[in-house]
Amino acid sequence: MSSSNGVVRNCIQTNRVFRDLKCRPKTYQKTRWLGAILLLLSNKKAYDKGAFNDKIKCPVELETIETYIQILMPSYGVTLGWEKNGSSIADVIPSVLFMVNYWNKLELSDAKAKELCFFLIHFVRVKFQYELESKIYQVIFRIK
Repeated sequence: MSSSNGVVRNCIQTNRVFRDLKCRPKTYQKTRWLGAILLLLSNKKAYDKGAFNDKIKCPVELETIETYIQILMPSYGVTLGWEKNGSSIADVIPSVLFMVNYWNKLELSDAKAKELCFFLIHFVRVKFQYELESKIYQVIFRIK
């Protein structure tokens, strides 16, 4: 999807359509781990505004985009919260637990979406392993 967004942005006539509808597609940002959701949100906005049609096609169906937004939105919100207020560990652990619980409870029919949730849980647990397994934090936050 990222490459198709680049094509839309580089094609002058197509770009004008998206610009006029105020729904220009974003390109993937390698510096932000959640840049993918910005790309998905821009594509959903383009769908909602009718930018995709017989001439301009999105390679991904709206339903798929909405599923992945549903999966990534909580982590996007958590990350923005961490970035805005200089969060402490008191903010991080509950947020991590919230995201893991959210992904565990999601009922998805799409196998790739389920796999994404599995990997998100795994990598978030690896990233925050020390905090989640620390006896001090377990006492403070009553983890497990």
